[in-house]
This record gives sequence, structure tokens and C-alpha cells, in this order.
Amino acid sequence: MGEKAKQLEFEFTEAHRYHLEQIKLATCDLLDRKYKAGVQAYKGTKLWTMPAARMVENAIEETERLLRGYLADNPDIDEPPCLSNDLDYDGRFHEIIDGCVPIWTSQIEAAWFLHGRALEMAYENAGVGDNPRENGGMAAIYYYIYEKAAEWYQRNVDRIFDQVRNS
Repeated sequence: MGEKAKQLEFEFTEAHRYHLEQIKLATCDLLDRKYKAGVQAYKGTKLWTMPAARMVENAIEETERLLRGYLADNPDIDEPPCLSNDLDYDGRFHEIIDGCVPIWTSQIEAAWFLHGRALEMAYENAGVGDNPRENGGMAAIYYYIYEKAAEWYQRNVDRIFDQVRNS
């Protein structure tokens, strides 16, 4: 066997297991302290009330406002508006999504830490490239927010349309 191969061989001992367990405990403790500090700082009790994890909720709130505004401006339509052809005709839905993507590195990294696999999947679903960390990871965050807001729209547009028309 070559010298490099011998160097790569090692036994994962009980000491290694112990150190790994200590690292895991320290990481969990740190996350717990940061979470509690975030809850106190933002006067919330749920993870999604913290800024890094509130991106989708902001997009949904803005999308609902856009929908209600569109319905108020177009009282004569007889069917729910299409997200792409009606609400986003002038790019307003994309502006909402773009405005919800964090620009601060700490928020981007927090989003990747909390939702990394989901961000990767959204990027893959968008079919725009091979690197979900493109543009510092912001592209994947954009597609994730877009996907979730569009899913919300499809689930809720009929209900809101009926609600506005019947009020």
C-alpha cells in the first residue's frame, strides 16, 4: 500500500465517537440559545416569526394583497385570475418574490442552514442550472419562495375570489 493510503486509514475509536457527540451537543446547545434569543428579540414564539425563516410568509401576505387588489380593480371578471397571465402580467408577482429574498449574508446562510435541502430541490425544480448556491445561494431562495407562494395561490385563489365576490 502507498504512503497516502496508509495515512487515510484510521480507526474511528470511542474517543472519536465521544468528541463527535460533544460537538453535536454543543451545536444543539448553541442553536437552542440562538433560537431563544431570536424569539426574545422578535417577540415571537415560533420559528417562522424570525426574519430568516419568514420569507415565504411575507411573500404569501403580499401575494394575497396583490390578488385582493386585482379583484377590487377588476370587479367584472367572472373567474379567478391566473397568477402568471393576470396578476404577474406587469411583473408585480416577481417583484414580490424578489423583494422577499434576503440580501444579508447572515440571513441567506440561516435560510440555507434551516432549509438547505428544500432550497436545493426548488432550484432543481426550476431547471435553471446545476449550482443551487449560484449568486451566493440567493437564486435557490428565490425559486423556493416562488414555488411556495405559487402553491399557496393555487390552493387559495378560488376561496378568496368567492369571498370577495360574495361580500
